[in-house]
Amino acid sequence: MKTIRNKLYICAVLVAVVCLCLSFATVTAGSATVANAETTESHDIYLIDPTAVATVGNYLYIADNVDGSQGVVMRFEIAANGQPTKDTTVLTTGKRIVGLSGSDIKITENDGTIGTLYVIYESEAVLYDVAADGSLSENTQTFTHITDATLGGKQLVDVCVGLHLGSPTVYLLFNDSLTVYITTGSIWRPAVPNLTNTKSLFFSSGYVYFIAADKCSRIECASGYLDTGYTANVTLTPTNGFSFTVEEGGATYPALYNKTDIEFLQGVGSDKANFATLNGNDDLTVLDIAAVTSTVFVLDSNKQVRVYVKTTTENFKRTDIHVGSDTVSQSFPTDQTKFTAYTLARSKGYPTNIVYRTTDTATSIAKVEDKFDGTFIVLDYDGSTSCPYYYVLIGNKFGWVKKSSAEATPGTDEKIAVISSKVNDTVSLKAKLSTLSNVYVYALPFGEADSFTYTQSANDMTEVDLLQTFKQTTDEGVVTWYYISFDDEGTTRKGFVKQDDLGHFSVDPKSTIGLEVEKSNLKINATLFEAVTVYATADMTQGAELYNANGIVKLYSGDRVFLVEKSEDGRAAMICILHKDNAVDYGWIDANRLINVNSITANTIAGLSFLGGAIILGILLLVVFKIKKKKST
Repeated sequence: MKTIRNKLYICAVLVAVVCLCLSFATVTAGSATVANAETTESHDIYLIDPTAVATVGNYLYIADNVDGSQGVVMRFEIAANGQPTKDTTVLTTGKRIVGLSGSDIKITENDGTIGTLYVIYESEAVLYDVAADGSLSENTQTFTHITDATLGGKQLVDVCVGLHLGSPTVYLLFNDSLTVYITTGSIWRPAVPNLTNTKSLFFSSGYVYFIAADKCSRIECASGYLDTGYTANVTLTPTNGFSFTVEEGGATYPALYNKTDIEFLQGVGSDKANFATLNGNDDLTVLDIAAVTSTVFVLDSNKQVRVYVKTTTENFKRTDIHVGSDTVSQSFPTDQTKFTAYTLARSKGYPTNIVYRTTDTATSIAKVEDKFDGTFIVLDYDGSTSCPYYYVLIGNKFGWVKKSSAEATPGTDEKIAVISSKVNDTVSLKAKLSTLSNVYVYALPFGEADSFTYTQSANDMTEVDLLQTFKQTTDEGVVTWYYISFDDEGTTRKGFVKQDDLGHFSVDPKSTIGLEVEKSNLKINATLFEAVTVYATADMTQGAELYNANGIVKLYSGDRVFLVEKSEDGRAAMICILHKDNAVDYGWIDANRLINVNSITANTIAGLSFLGGAIILGILLLVVFKIKKKKST
């Protein structure tokens, strides 16, 4: 009996050893990893978060805040009728801009300088010299850069360039006082202390005006002292003001305003006007105002800069001229077959993250997109290179995207990321039109686009070249489109078809085959009777199976392949296959089907399991046989 127990113990140990080996093989297989715009019309500009306007010489500057904390300053030339034209971005910062202050006074006498522009942030102000072409360069004098050290813990409210005893200098308005820089002594000197509710300050004709405690007072620049006998005689409660000249060579005087009203301190006609009345919009409010001779630029709550005029013979009135719109009025082909190229792209930030509406309301995007982060198709056409905007397709609607520079193309624009729309980045692919009889070929990749009907025979399916692929999101789901080229009785025709109209995908035999066929570093992991289907596209959908001369390309457990790339989500792997007849294919399979060359496949595991089971069974039978034999003796 003891001998029998020992033999059974030995059998149990053998079973445990075999199970452990099988377990190790299974774990090893399971843990194997898969190898790894310069010039545009002013109304064709959409302002996202504008905060200020200013004028220097014959230039209008607008501060807008885009992409969160990024601020930009745009410059416009002012035409004779007051129309702002030829916009360009002259400054881009990494901080939010809260104000601008322009002046024709030059702090530094440089050749070509026509004035200065202060760019104001929450607790900093930077002075720029304005060149004759309106471009900006930071002023080099230390005192003009307002920093925390200048503020001394006080809150910056406003800043302007003015005069002091005949010399150009800088005035600072704090939350409780007004300070001037004395250039002869290189010091900041308090000019007006003990202020409350400070709002703004500006220079006009020998005086620096400032608003505090709901009234407008002034400093006489010639003496440098507060004009104690002056308080602006206005009926409104002012929050800001500007200097205004009613006609060329005429007198210059101040004008004050608040969110709803404006009042000129001198001049002809009506001295006061209400913006809601002038615009027929009771909800309209004013954010900032700047002016040149007889022309006033008003930044309002509609994110527009409206142009108003006031002359010696006319009262203050609004014109139809404005900056800011959600619609671009550039011309584009109405014949959809005139588009010559299609580029899939995504914005990398302002200004290409704004998609404007087109003038065709039936085909335009419904509303302006001011922070668009999706993809769009840039449509090329005759004349598109000279247009300051890209004409784009989003789904089945059109829009405009402003170029980051006049000469930019999708491939060179630093604010555009081009996304590959090739069907396969390594080789060219072909397919056959699989729809019997009539096939609808579209001018653009959406179902409502212009189309023509191509008729083929069921016995002679037309082979096409696959040039590009795009996906369209609809209410019913995602539609995959292919841009194809094919021969139609000697004429090359191009257009878009749905994936459902294609089948029998194959690698173009003219494609260049890479050296990777000699470096097969992976193999297929599948069960004994399971074949792995190879697809022409990464989405591996039914109907996109890869074909060659032998039919649908399939792989089996242990077949050697080379990994070319993986899809973004890592689920699909593009592989190169060297067949036994030395033919080469490229296609996509489930990435989980790949294991390292030295790893154990599922078939091997199955074989080991079968072998282990057979060994155990053999041992058990041997033990039983010996036990029976001993009993019989």
